[in-house]
Amino acid sequence: MPQTDWVLCAKRPFAGLEDVLTYLSRCTHRVAIANSRLIAVDEPGVTFQFKDYRAKGRCRYKPMTPPAEEFMRRFLLHVPPPGFHRIYHYGLLANATRSTI
Repeated sequence: MPQTDWVLCAKRPFAGLEDVLTYLSRCTHRVAIANSRLIAVDEPGVTFQFKDYRAKGRCRYKPMTPPAEEFMRRFLLHVPPPGFHRIYHYGLLANATRSTI
C-alpha cells in the first residue's frame, strides 16, 4: 500500500487546549447510555433517566420506561453498520497509531 501524504490544517482552539482535551475525552469514552442512567430492568421494560431540555430546574431529569424491544431499538441506533467506524476513533487515539505513541 503506498504511503499517503496528508495535509493538515489546524487552527488554535478557541477555548484553549484543556477544553479541547476535555471534549475529546468525552467523545472517545462515551457509550450509548451510561450505567448510572439505568434505573431498573423489569417486566414493563427498561427504566432510565433522560434530560428534558425544555424543562428547567430540578425536574429536568425524568424517568422513561419503554418496552425492552423499543429500548434495544434506540440503543442499536448508536451502533454503526459493519465497515463503518465512529469518526472519533481516527487520528491520535486510533488503534493503528496507539502503539507508536
